[in-house]
Amino acid sequence: MNIDDHIMIECYTDTLLIEGLVKPRKNGYNHKRNCFEVEKEFRETNNKKGKFKDDFALGIIDKDKKTVAYINEMELLDKIENEIYLFGHKLKKHFIIQLAPALETWLINRCKESNINMSDYNIPNNLKELVGKTKRMAIKKDPNLKSSFHTLNKSKNPTIEQLKKWITVLKNKNRNIIDSDIVNIKVSEN
Repeated sequence: MNIDDHIMIECYTDTLLIEGLVKPRKNGYNHKRNCFEVEKEFRETNNKKGKFKDDFALGIIDKDKKTVAYINEMELLDKIENEIYLFGHKLKKHFIIQLAPALETWLINRCKESNINMSDYNIPNNLKELVGKTKRMAIKKDPNLKSSFHTLNKSKNPTIEQLKKWITVLKNKNRNIIDSDIVNIKVSEN
């Protein structure tokens, strides 16, 4: 079993970020085009069983204007302010980490907090320009973005550190995760 297949990430930029923060074991995490593609793998839709319907799965998505309905079947396990949320299914080993707000604003905020000037990496600090850059498929191989994520990874930003902790514990424990593991990775009392 390649556990990296069980970690589904929406969009190329999110995938690049997460792979820069928590290295995949083999060929990379399971990239999906959008949050609804992630959601399909958790459940049965149109009489088609999701790949991980009855298995461990972790989805990483943005908090967009439209949200996945599957979150309504989960409970909020932990959060850092309005920056990252950890949801878990009540009956299955299904988890969703949600970055808030959408990735580009989230990135700008984390870089500001960490005193990282995105323009030092030839990446726009302007939201509209950044959105235009990150929506292209070529972004998945952008060396400047990879380099900025490397710097962000080393910044010791509390939100980044908690995100890495959640992903690492869920990835390592996967099917064997128990309630006490969740308690040990929490930062807040909801």
